[in-house]
Amino acid sequence: MLFVTLELPKGTRIERTSDRLVEALGWIRSDPAVLDTSAALGTAYPDIFTSRMSRRDGGHLADILVRLRVGHDATTTAPRLRARLADLVGVKVSIEELAYGPPVTHPVLLRIFGADHAELRHIAEDVKRELRAIPAPSTSR
Repeated sequence: MLFVTLELPKGTRIERTSDRLVEALGWIRSDPAVLDTSAALGTAYPDIFTSRMSRRDGGHLADILVRLRVGHDATTTAPRLRARLADLVGVKVSIEELAYGPPVTHPVLLRIFGADHAELRHIAEDVKRELRAIPAPSTSR
């Protein structure tokens, strides 16, 4: 999955943002890797679906969730969409790959935030070590 955010200048009327969203959706949906899309206009896509941090709302914003077809990779699709959406004049476009791996029974996603990257790396290694130390559940019941 990919996440596309469109940001027009603050104060842009929602009707104008909607026009740009429709244009972006047309380009995105024409890509052979794209299975389907879902969009939110004037507000951020609900965090519960994306595992992203909340951001502001406003008539100048639109979010698009892009699901890819089986066999297509986000790392090759994202650059292609970035290049295509660069033609949206006056729109700041960001494309983010969602941090979802292959389906598992109980996925865990941890995010560690801060300004000191060396400290963040240290904390991340500590967390990984602690998680690896947790015994695997017994498969026999």
